[in-house]
Amino acid sequence: MIDDWKERLRSRAVDADFTPRCDRFYFLRHGQTEHNRQRICQGQTDIPLNETGVAQAKEAASVFAQFKPVAMIASDLSRVRQTAKPVAEKLGLDVMIDANLRERGFGIYEDKTIEGQLWSFDDPSVETIEDFVDRSLSGFTAALTRNDVLVVTHGGLRRVLEGALQLKMSYWASHNALPLRFTNSPSGWKAEALTRAGIWPTDGPEPSDLNR
Repeated sequence: MIDDWKERLRSRAVDADFTPRCDRFYFLRHGQTEHNRQRICQGQTDIPLNETGVAQAKEAASVFAQFKPVAMIASDLSRVRQTAKPVAEKLGLDVMIDANLRERGFGIYEDKTIEGQLWSFDDPSVETIEDFVDRSLSGFTAALTRNDVLVVTHGGLRRVLEGALQLKMSYWASHNALPLRFTNSPSGWKAEALTRAGIWPTDGPEPSDLNR
């Protein structure tokens, strides 16, 4: 079942033939929430950041100050907007909001402790993987129209990007509020993590300061 949902997501993302209208962009998952910490399903339930998440967002803002994204677009959920705020303030940017960048909807499983592989669960109330991929890519297509745009969103949408750009990313790339940079080259797209300690390929060892 685990491989089934992963294959469905990746296959749908690849088949979409997604092509960003840029050669470089940035990505930021929201900071930690209490639901993250306690392994409670969030989905589209509007949960705020906890203290750790607020600190992570401030750290991300300091990192992005070195790279200077030129525009920001974010999910409308509060945990994302809270993460985007210190970054926007640091960079002097406005944040555009797009509900297409929301996390996958998990219906009846939201606000419940995660037991088993959540992404494989099936119920009419759960957004299908195919609909989620299509919606996510609509959001990315609208956002990525020029270089150096920063998209602030959710972990599920990082999975979609990984599939659509045909990348293999290590588990640690899903860390809350870890700045990522995606760059196109003649050999294809690559993804890197950005931290105070340096730039880290996301298919390699985890950053030395990841657990900041």
